[in-house]
Amino acid sequence: MSQPLTENRYPEVLSLEWSVVPLSESTGDEQQYDLYLSLTLGRQWQSLGNGKLQWGLKGGELALRLKGGIWCLEAGQEPDLGGIGARAKASGIPENPTWTLTPLKSGQILAGSITGCKWGRIRASSSQGALEATFSLKATDIQIMGAEGLWLHQVTPNQVAIAEQKLALMLLKSSLQPYISRTLWQSQGEVEMQPPYQPHFDQTPALDLITQITTANTDNFQELADMAGLNLAQDLAGAKLLGTNLNGLDLSEANLSRVYLRGAELCDVDFSSANLQQANFGGADLSGAYLSDANLEGANFHRASLALANLSGANLTGADFTEANLRNANLSDTQLKGAKFTGADLTGAGMVLSDITDVILDGVKVNNTRFKDNPGLTKALHDTLLQSGAIFEEDGE
Repeated sequence: MSQPLTENRYPEVLSLEWSVVPLSESTGDEQQYDLYLSLTLGRQWQSLGNGKLQWGLKGGELALRLKGGIWCLEAGQEPDLGGIGARAKASGIPENPTWTLTPLKSGQILAGSITGCKWGRIRASSSQGALEATFSLKATDIQIMGAEGLWLHQVTPNQVAIAEQKLALMLLKSSLQPYISRTLWQSQGEVEMQPPYQPHFDQTPALDLITQITTANTDNFQELADMAGLNLAQDLAGAKLLGTNLNGLDLSEANLSRVYLRGAELCDVDFSSANLQQANFGGADLSGAYLSDANLEGANFHRASLALANLSGANLTGADFTEANLRNANLSDTQLKGAKFTGADLTGAGMVLSDITDVILDGVKVNNTRFKDNPGLTKALHDTLLQSGAIFEEDGE
């Protein structure tokens, strides 16, 4: 049995090593092997002209491709990735299982180490079994963490956000595909791997982009995006838009999954039917925003303002509205299962036909908040809300 060989293209960001251990009780032409994974994640500085960028990972996809073998689902276990601040969701087929890694907290950069984590077991031919493991990235998995010597301090949050998102996409396309790490192993014979790939990030277009965006005579988010060649409906998934001003933008049906909008100005933005899963709106101002039919599963609205916002028909499963301002907001016909409203202000809001199964409403203000036909409403919760000033409309009213 050969030892696994691994190519880690950016070891400061991701260093991954596999260990393959045969089980002694296996016999015949078929052998079982336990797989152990050691993984370290950090941050990388990328030189750029007279300055540099720092970037890290918010996730990725780990895929196994098996030849002459299968993944033993019955022997698998949920890997503990707390040491790097991540969780893993399994999918795929026995010959090609995959795990999607995402951060435990929205917007968090994965960092830390796990050593010798038992990943699972494979059953493979003792003479022809082979394995290829790759760790690949998509746009939502890479984030620029900061820059030194690339732009002046007076640049605006909008300019920085557009520049960083475009640079992240350029880095991904030029240097991080089709994978950032690759491992080869086979049950017999020595593994052969081509010389390590040398990543190349073309600095000229990156520096030209920085100059164009940071010296632009506009701070309009749409205009800056157009300059950078970014499509707001497709290219902002996972983007870091900290403190930006997007007031009045039309982002309906946009893919904004895992976008980081903490502290952003989002008044009257049209997010209708947008994909905003795991988005972070902490402290943002969404007054009057239109979020009807949006997918906001797992979104974070901690201390955000959603006064007069329209969230009708939205999927808010597991969303966090702790201490949020939802005065006069429309939350009717929403899916709120497992959502958290601790300390939120729901004065005058509407929650008609909303599923409030397992919703946490501790310490909420519900004066004149309207409820009707709510799946998951218990008698105890009904009585508590009624005593706190909520209004329960009669059927047919």
